[in-house]
Amino acid sequence: MINKNDIKRCLKKYIKQGINRFVIYPFGENGMNVKNILNEYYDLIPALIVDNEYTKFNPSIMDCEGLKEKYSKDMYVILTIEDKKTNAFILKQLQEFVPEANIINLRNLVREAAGSDNFHLSNFYLSDFLPDAVLSVQTEKAKKHLTRKIKVRFLIQTLNTWNSIKTIYMAFQNDDSFDLMMIAGHYALGGRIKELEIPHIPWTDYHVEEDCPDILILCHPYDYVTQIENCKKYCKLVIVASMQLIRYQYDMESFFKMQGQAYGRFQPDYYLFDSLLYREIMQSDYASEKIIEMGNAKFDGIFMACQEKKYIKGWEKLKGKKVILWTTDHGVNDYIVTKDLTFDLYAKKIFQYIKEHEEVGFIFRPHPTFISEMLRNGFWSTSDLELIKDYCHRSSNIVFDNELTYDNAFSIADGILTDAFCGITCSALPTLKPICLAYRSKTDLPYHVELANCYYSAYSSEDIFSFFELVKNGQDYMLEVRKQASKKYVKHFDGKNGQRIKEFIKNKFLTL
Repeated sequence: MINKNDIKRCLKKYIKQGINRFVIYPFGENGMNVKNILNEYYDLIPALIVDNEYTKFNPSIMDCEGLKEKYSKDMYVILTIEDKKTNAFILKQLQEFVPEANIINLRNLVREAAGSDNFHLSNFYLSDFLPDAVLSVQTEKAKKHLTRKIKVRFLIQTLNTWNSIKTIYMAFQNDDSFDLMMIAGHYALGGRIKELEIPHIPWTDYHVEEDCPDILILCHPYDYVTQIENCKKYCKLVIVASMQLIRYQYDMESFFKMQGQAYGRFQPDYYLFDSLLYREIMQSDYASEKIIEMGNAKFDGIFMACQEKKYIKGWEKLKGKKVILWTTDHGVNDYIVTKDLTFDLYAKKIFQYIKEHEEVGFIFRPHPTFISEMLRNGFWSTSDLELIKDYCHRSSNIVFDNELTYDNAFSIADGILTDAFCGITCSALPTLKPICLAYRSKTDLPYHVELANCYYSAYSSEDIFSFFELVKNGQDYMLEVRKQASKKYVKHFDGKNGQRIKEFIKNKFLTL
């Protein structure tokens, strides 16, 4: 392995010339050291990482053919392999399309820096000069370190996003190599976290400098209250497994401003986004090797639930009916109703429709934050909330969905009514069920037109009732449009995203 100081010295002369677009090839131990040195000492991220073997496992790494397609004249390829024959073979490959001046061959440069062709870096390692007895002690210490469980900590800001990390947590839980714990954020401490029956600690009691976790996993971009500082100083790997499937903003600048406010203090190593956002980010000025295309874990629960309809206790009355899931967003701030919510416009007529059409089943799932807004602003009391739940319970065709996730509701629903700016506009897409987006006004433009064009739109209660009738009659003239959109904007819908994310994180940690 090439000495890190030699690598720093070799790269420094190029960087001082203003050269800052480097390609690492291949990505072994020397390659990883080059990547870390570029980042930690020079605040640079490699333009490309090339490795013909690891490209099979990591979509952010390309093979030599990919390098040929992506290479541009301002890139300098750092050839990291020490083996003489392999180095010569790869060098010959590169010389076919990379100018010789743009190839930084570490093997040659390090030899030149040493001033001699007759030197052996390996002679500096302990194994070359320490007695076997001493080395055996070191080996035992190394083995002990390797058998220590890897500490993985999840910061869960609110239980509303548990479905975004559930299968990631389960994948780590099924691997004996890891020690897991949830750090319960400010809004996760409402009591229901006990239902998960997982080890957790309130964020106010958590001290990162004492725990020194190996891996920290984040998911929620709206956490401005749970203030945990200096995580990067005491943590080896920070991952954002984003719960976001849509922007929740109209442009990338606003989107990344939000990411910075949420995650900046954690200095994440990687951000994992599903295909819709990944495509858009990588076509923007915010493209980076830190951005990884990865299927979202919330699709796992939806996929598994949709394999079979599950009627939990109290929902049996929906059997034999066409069922519509009515789920709200939230958006009442200081008595001002934002464009995100339409409940005040349509609720009265929808409840009247439900009462008059007992042949249709309904699942009413108000967003937990919407319920909090109703209680906080004094529109509802706790007894009012219980009255709503009791009304639904006594009804012959409506249930109040109070489950931690909407997975069961998705499995039973034949159609979905939701607010136009809700994340369900993407999370429900691969179910291929008809979806109607409710707007406050025709002047309100959707965040993602490409999604909105797959769905039915409602600007009045009459539009909503027309959608209900369409579902009741088993009609759906936009199915093929949604199929194409799902293939394009959803990376995987097979129940295995959590496992994929876990393997990605594990591999990144083991190569640190």
